[in-house]
Amino acid sequence: MLLIDDERMALRYLEKLLQNIEGLQLVGKFQDPREALEVIQKKGQTLCFWM
Repeated sequence: MLLIDDERMALRYLEKLLQNIEGLQLVGKFQDPREALEVIQKKGQTLCFWM
């Protein structure tokens, strides 16, 4: 799972909210969607939370 938001506090909130869901693994947190897109293209992630 990737978390993408331009606000650092929102990223922290999302991570805390989702950290206890079984089966989800956080691969990265990004404030810049271009950086996230690079990871998506390289690792083939299928679940992203983008706010």
